[in-house]
Amino acid sequence: MFTIRKLTPQDVDLVYEFSTEAQTRKMSLNQNSIPYASHLVWYGSFLKSANVGLIVEEHDIPIAFFRVASDGEVSITLNKDYRSKGLSHLIVNQSIHTSREFFTPELYIAFIRPENTPSIKCFTKAGFKQNGEQIVRGVKCLRFEKTFYDADGEVSE
Repeated sequence: MFTIRKLTPQDVDLVYEFSTEAQTRKMSLNQNSIPYASHLVWYGSFLKSANVGLIVEEHDIPIAFFRVASDGEVSITLNKDYRSKGLSHLIVNQSIHTSREFFTPELYIAFIRPENTPSIKCFTKAGFKQNGEQIVRGVKCLRFEKTFYDADGEVSE
């Protein structure tokens, strides 16, 4: 359905565009504007880190940036033209599957602002379960988790 590829240095402006869009900033844990120079520093560090960044495309159009941190924390940023189309949970699941080529956390975690109803619906539909609330970087969040293995230690997709 989607083409998913690993982030490259050439994606720096695309990720900046996705990350600075007004609704994305409003729902992010850090709602501050992002100066381009700061983004360049962050992006360079991100590419060198153990974290995985993926670009999701449909018919060669970038529709999402998906991030998996080395501790299993995930986030998704959708192209504004692809929101409210019922695709986000599919993107999350396919991106998690693809990210496992690079490393395999046993637990995936999404921290979501309580007012971010679209993300709550997305991660719930993707099989994440809410597991309480947590303060993350000074922000009260809902904690959603998805375990990749079932009770018998078998892969559960």
